[in-house]
Amino acid sequence: MTPLPSLDFLRAFITAADERSAKTAARRLGISPSAVSQAVAKLELQAGTALFVKHARPLRLTPAGQRLADEARSLVEAADGLLARAAGTDLTSRTVRLGLGETVSTTFAPWLIAGLMERVGRLETETRFTQPLIERLRAGEVDVILTADPMLNEDRWLRVPLYDEDYLLCAGRAAGERTTDVRTLAATRPFIGYAGGSSDEVEIERILRTMDVRPARRILVSSSHTLVGLIAETGGWSLLPPTNLWCGRMFLENLMIEPVQAGVRRRRMWVVGDRRSTAEAVMLTAETAAKVFEEKMLPTLEEAQDGLSAHAMLVEHGKTK
Repeated sequence: MTPLPSLDFLRAFITAADERSAKTAARRLGISPSAVSQAVAKLELQAGTALFVKHARPLRLTPAGQRLADEARSLVEAADGLLARAAGTDLTSRTVRLGLGETVSTTFAPWLIAGLMERVGRLETETRFTQPLIERLRAGEVDVILTADPMLNEDRWLRVPLYDEDYLLCAGRAAGERTTDVRTLAATRPFIGYAGGSSDEVEIERILRTMDVRPARRILVSSSHTLVGLIAETGGWSLLPPTNLWCGRMFLENLMIEPVQAGVRRRRMWVVGDRRSTAEAVMLTAETAAKVFEEKMLPTLEEAQDGLSAHAMLVEHGKTK
């Protein structure tokens, strides 16, 4: 009988596939690059086929590797959920401390909070930027956070993927010239971005580097509502996911919105908490958040602008729904 693959090997493989680099995957997992390579090699031996294209840099999955990645996500996340449910903690008599980022708190947080209040003894919530939220989670000052940073370099966390969003190129119509060529925009119009401390700021800067685009002028703000409004009113431009755009929905009719070039990584939102002490709260939050995102948030995205909801996709059992 062929032995089942190790969950640790599958985690290493999935992370290498996501990061397209064994070195970066190792850094996220807190292990050595050779351990990642060995895990992939053992999986390839068990599968009897190559999982990554030989000598490709960055790493690129083979068709067999893509199939395994899709199924492996389901398996790893199901195992995490099983362990959480096995803990069997009764939350009806407990206080759950929930940390939310700016985008979640200004979009579907009211529906999420209302849903959780029916199923926990007491709910305390707070809103902060990503890094302060993570620091408070590490310090045990909140139990569960919703974040775009999966914190994969620390194995103590239970991480449940919630939804994916495409980054969209947004430009104001007010400047006269109606172009969505990113290099022309970068040279001629102000880039409206996020101030430091936001996960969006980090990811958008990474995308700009990947595209080799250097904005000539920048205006930095901390609010998605203000950011979208400034794009519309100044004729500026930015890269934003749909839920961030929704925060400034009153300005959308004055924007040109198009998908960013192929190959740009999506933003994934995660529900994260300590797998030993708050696993049940993590799973309950993820279940409730998925329900309200699908039933409430996606329809409101479509109401804000036709086609906007097509760029936000619920993640279910490791696959994009």
